[in-house]
Amino acid sequence: MSRKLMISMLLILMLSAAAMAGTADNYKTWNLVDYEAETGVAISVFNEAPALAERVAAGELPPVAERLPVNPMVVQTMDEIGTYGGQLRGWGLNPESFGNDVWVVRTQRVIDIYPNWQTLAPSLITDYAFNEDNTAITLHLREGLRWSDGELVTADDFVFWMDDVANNKELNPSVPSNWVVAGEPIQITKIDDLTIRYDFAAPYPLIVEVLAGSTQPFAPKHYLSQFHIEYNSDAGELAQANGYDEWYQYYEFMANTGDLQNNPDRPVVDPWAFTRADQYGNKYYERNPYYWKIDTAGNQLPYIDSQVRLYIPDKEQVILRAMAGDLDYGSNPLQIDDLPVLRDGEQRGGYETLVAPSVFGTQRRYQFNLTTENEALREVFNDIRFRKAMSLAIDRDEVNRTLFFGLGTPRQYTTPSVTPFYEDWMGEYYAQYDPEKAAQLLDEMGLGWDRNQRYRLLPNGDVLEFELADSTRGEVELTEMVISFWDAIGVKADYRTMTRELFVERAQANDLEASVWFGDAVDEFRMRELTTLMRPPWGLDTVPKVAPPWRQWFLTSGEQGEEPPQEIKDLNDAMEQFLQTVKGTDEYMEAGRTFLEKSVSGLYALGVVGETPRPVIIKSNLRNFPKDMTWVDHMRGTQADQWFWD
Repeated sequence: MSRKLMISMLLILMLSAAAMAGTADNYKTWNLVDYEAETGVAISVFNEAPALAERVAAGELPPVAERLPVNPMVVQTMDEIGTYGGQLRGWGLNPESFGNDVWVVRTQRVIDIYPNWQTLAPSLITDYAFNEDNTAITLHLREGLRWSDGELVTADDFVFWMDDVANNKELNPSVPSNWVVAGEPIQITKIDDLTIRYDFAAPYPLIVEVLAGSTQPFAPKHYLSQFHIEYNSDAGELAQANGYDEWYQYYEFMANTGDLQNNPDRPVVDPWAFTRADQYGNKYYERNPYYWKIDTAGNQLPYIDSQVRLYIPDKEQVILRAMAGDLDYGSNPLQIDDLPVLRDGEQRGGYETLVAPSVFGTQRRYQFNLTTENEALREVFNDIRFRKAMSLAIDRDEVNRTLFFGLGTPRQYTTPSVTPFYEDWMGEYYAQYDPEKAAQLLDEMGLGWDRNQRYRLLPNGDVLEFELADSTRGEVELTEMVISFWDAIGVKADYRTMTRELFVERAQANDLEASVWFGDAVDEFRMRELTTLMRPPWGLDTVPKVAPPWRQWFLTSGEQGEEPPQEIKDLNDAMEQFLQTVKGTDEYMEAGRTFLEKSVSGLYALGVVGETPRPVIIKSNLRNFPKDMTWVDHMRGTQADQWFWD
């Protein structure tokens, strides 16, 4: 039996099994008062983990009823009421990055997204309401909600983040992109301790997706203000005493969460709080005694006692550790071609391998920096004939057969086909394999050959050669195939892998010529949450991969950066218009379609193969895991606080 046929048969069997074991649609949440009103069942007694009960008995903690909010969130678990105990082990590929499967399942958001990726519901808040024209939204916080150190979460924490963090030029040279509307930062007003209002310069229904996104727009003011220059005039001296040159550098260290957190004193609202890192780069998180969710039996979540982020630097070691039984769940950077070895190790490792459908626009995308400091390359990159040629040179069918066993979809970089305003031509745009047409386009540009007829020449006579930077820690074979296709039409790409830290540094300095990045986060939900992945800078503002000076021009209303050409202004305006529409309306559909038309037709980033299923490993005795999950943003939405060990 061929390897391709074996993997195809495995995939069919595993997708069928996942469909029969579906649990994502079972998940539901309520405010306690709403749950009791809807079901007629009162929850008057609360239970807690044995380790916390011991601390209560020892006088170290208040009783669980006093630690919970007045109106806690009630969770209908995916399958059954769980039991307390155990540890949850995931991994990260870098010491302080690419540990997404760990931090996304821990991070709590203002608005929650269900495992089906269809339903949004209040989470840290009890409810929200827009005004009539969607230019303001009011949020009501949970009374009695507490940080992991026991202090109350209040409106001040939201105001602090918005006014003193997001809008502080030293901490954030530019306000995060999805917190700017029609060129103006969102304004926040504290109504009372439990009520805030956001005001927008234009209609902004998108704020719901933003509040369900990766950024927590609040921070523990009672703790972090001591490191902030606006609240402590000695913050600079405090930073220097701890080895930092500037107050904002020390503030960032003390405030970081997610992969970057190294401060165990930083309070959180998540189910597990960071406690320590060991000498090997592994990080450890313990149960938050003030966590604010309960199940329908009154048990305080989470069920599992602790979480561990193991530092495992490459895929081969991830697979070996899984087969040795050292890992409990995860996906990144596993790919379809790993299925046979993953399945072979299941019994020994005590895990099962799921195959999740994905909404990746493309496994990797390839982009040319249109504002590169290399003037000769800039001229070539900005000629769309070059980008068309580079796309036509790629044999996507061969890549799909060779690396993905025909299970992906050869396509251009754009939103997945399930997006309601997607049209078939978008995925097919200049995605056919036509090296002769590619060569013709390069000829039309006047890019002649060197004397050996090996490589094309730039207008200045230099070889057409550029550095292709990659810090994604995977899919090297894919990139090597793409480079070989380009080489065949006389274009030389010097492939350079690097750490994410170096990649970010160079990206921010406009020092990338061309780059490789992930092709995810362009599905309908995330293209509204992360609004700059298909317009300048074709990445987060913290990792600007293409034309960061153009993005700076937009952010500063032309005061800084470099004015972009009209087509880029039109692209940016199209996204801004899309963000002001209400999801599901005719205006929304038309605006989404218009933006995608401009994005795709510009070929600002090239796709290869997308919509490829993703392997996910979970321990066989891990319960309440949504085995019918769709791979959208790593393990986000899988609700790890209600997983438990059988």
